[in-house]
Amino acid sequence: METIGMFALIGASSGAVIGGISGAIWSVAHKTQKGASQNSETADLAPVVRPSLPRPETAGAVGIKPLESVPPAKHVSRIRPNSSENDFLLFKASPLFTEDRKVRIVRDITRFRAYLDRLGLYLPVGLLPVGVDDPNTAFGTNVVVGSQDAMLTDYVFLKPESIDDPPSATRAYGSYVIMKTLLGPASSALPDWATSAASPEGMARFTMQGVFVAYLNWSFWGKKTEDDQGRDPWLASLWDLRERFEPQFSDSLVSYLIKSFASGASPKSIGGKAFMAGQPISLPNPLIDAVVHSHLFQANRIVDNNDSRLSAINGILSEHGITVPQ
Repeated sequence: METIGMFALIGASSGAVIGGISGAIWSVAHKTQKGASQNSETADLAPVVRPSLPRPETAGAVGIKPLESVPPAKHVSRIRPNSSENDFLLFKASPLFTEDRKVRIVRDITRFRAYLDRLGLYLPVGLLPVGVDDPNTAFGTNVVVGSQDAMLTDYVFLKPESIDDPPSATRAYGSYVIMKTLLGPASSALPDWATSAASPEGMARFTMQGVFVAYLNWSFWGKKTEDDQGRDPWLASLWDLRERFEPQFSDSLVSYLIKSFASGASPKSIGGKAFMAGQPISLPNPLIDAVVHSHLFQANRIVDNNDSRLSAINGILSEHGITVPQ
């Protein structure tokens, strides 16, 4: 299995220009897991439905394959008050990790894990090493592609200047969970075009990781936290949905949006188009928006009765400059 580090992956903002991004960050890691006989031109995912999740109706031209339910966490750990002992974090040796800081970080991430578990997101089992960031030698987050639980080379790093900012720790752990979810075992079955930065699907996956992490962190703390930039139109839209509707609805919608990306790609007619070679990709981008919206449509069919809120959702997306498919 390949490892992938992620530091600048989080937080692409509206109006930003992404140029020269190599498809290797996705495609090389996935190609090592694919059989030599797989044909990337025709390799679409076969529908997989588990009895525990109702099969949503086909959404016509914008429908994607039925979601495969993400298994629940094997357990949500309980900790003793005023103790840093736990079974999910391993603090690296650092004078900055005082006992008081470790107790606070463990307490906050324990609460955050319980929040993610309530949303049905899988919590990796095993100890995750946590260190203090050295910008000369470390990525912010590193995970093994294709793995579901903690691996020896997984880690997250906190920035020294934000070690006393509680949302920074939950954001780092959220990044780890989202990367494990989107780059886990199911990702090896994705077609090559869906994992390439040269395709709208690949770029949507690249940009939405940061959106998912920021939204979950904001929603957990009940506010926009200072460690995240909220200029991304999709992040701003999802937060507006939370304020327009009840948080339980928006949280559930986002969790199934994450599961949709984790379960498979959008139709190749939407996500398999190719960007022009050598041209920078500006955000927001109608091709990327179409991919995310196809996943959002699928998620909404699960949490919204008869798509009763879809029109309002599309209106909020349009207000933030996102292209809504007609």
